[in-house]
Amino acid sequence: MQEREIGALSGGELQRFACAMVCIQDGDIFMFDEPSSYLDVKQRLNAATTIRSLLHPSK
Repeated sequence: MQEREIGALSGGELQRFACAMVCIQDGDIFMFDEPSSYLDVKQRLNAATTIRSLLHPSK
């Protein structure tokens, strides 16, 4: 997937890429708009787990 251009990604792959881009940033506030759109059940659970892992008392 690393070699592919963004325009060649499927809807689910693009959604995972967008979530990953937010998750790797060091922000105080993270905003997601329907992060599970276009994801299958397994990927929805992975996204939810990853997003929850960003929660800290200071953020």
